[in-house]
Amino acid sequence: MAPSARTSPGGRHPPPLLDALSDRQLVTEDGRVTSAPDVINLGRTWVELDLSALEANVRDVVSELTPVPLMAVVKANAYGHGALLVARCALAGGASWLATATVGEAAQLRMAGIDAPCLVLGYTPPEHALEAVRLQLVVTVFDLAVAAALEGAGARLGTTARAHLKVDTGMTRLGIRPEEVAGFVGATQGMSHLCLEGIYTHLRKGQDLQATSVQLERLQAAFTFAEGAGHCFRLRHAANSAAWNHLPEARLDLVRSGGEILGLSTADGRRRRPVLTFKSTVAQVHTAAPGTFVGYGDSFQTEAPMLVATLPIGYGDGLRRGPVTWDSVLIRGRRHPLVGDVSMDMAMVDVTSDPGIAPGDQVVLLGRQGPDEITVDEIARQLGTINYEVVTGITARVPRLGDHR
Repeated sequence: MAPSARTSPGGRHPPPLLDALSDRQLVTEDGRVTSAPDVINLGRTWVELDLSALEANVRDVVSELTPVPLMAVVKANAYGHGALLVARCALAGGASWLATATVGEAAQLRMAGIDAPCLVLGYTPPEHALEAVRLQLVVTVFDLAVAAALEGAGARLGTTARAHLKVDTGMTRLGIRPEEVAGFVGATQGMSHLCLEGIYTHLRKGQDLQATSVQLERLQAAFTFAEGAGHCFRLRHAANSAAWNHLPEARLDLVRSGGEILGLSTADGRRRRPVLTFKSTVAQVHTAAPGTFVGYGDSFQTEAPMLVATLPIGYGDGLRRGPVTWDSVLIRGRRHPLVGDVSMDMAMVDVTSDPGIAPGDQVVLLGRQGPDEITVDEIARQLGTINYEVVTGITARVPRLGDHR
């Protein structure tokens, strides 16, 4: 039987290859079912994506935003979910734009045949301008050297480079100050192969009405400075997942959303249908006598007889080692605590409370199994971080598999 959310809490599975493909129509991150190593890795540690939930989330957001278009943010491998799967699903759900952090991330989408408008949100070095223009990407600019490189790339390729100007309205990260906008657009007016089509900012605290209103006022001032210099931007955007819902004036001409469409809790406390389940399997079960060390060093020693299950997952997969790690995992629908230090490729769990656990049993680190659920927010609190970091930390060697349930 293939690994599935439909598997009973006590279900087991052989290394799933053909069964996985026929039973659930799983696809690998690059969209090819012929990638045997990734599919075989299902028997070790993997991520399952409920693409039906993802598409429903996108459709709901698109409907609620109408007529403002949605830009689906798929940077950092779509927050660890798998950029290609998420991008395809978001576009199918009605998203009009995509956004990445780098030209390299966007190039992977283009190589997979995704031709939707795509904004590179992060820093693009001048030497990457030619590739960005060749791939028909929209580049964030805040530096005249990058603007000049885009102009040169457009001239060389006989096309027009597209860019969005980033304005720093209070985050002190990337962007120029509102009062510098007039000078910037004035300096680019002679660039015949550069279209400065958009302008945007990033909200530092989108759930805070007062803080967001101040930033929007500064962005509006930037619009005014640009218009005074004779430039009118076609696209203006500011709102992220935390801002657009409760501050409609932040929506402008585009809304950017990443975590919300993925079912991650937003900063203002909303959560749509969860998309990601992080799974592993029991590799071996040990009977440990009192005084037995578990894992590297002397970090854990049993005080009583213990059943210890070894899982083929470690910090090489995104299960953090320290200073704090996961508290517990789900096996056969019940929670069992981790013991000993997490290794690069393995972790150990105390399963004394359920002697029926055996090799092949599915393990859930994030998601639901039986009556219980380990949420990303719970793990974030445990680790002292935010939900974005938890899922983005799931490493590239973990296969991402999509399931239209």
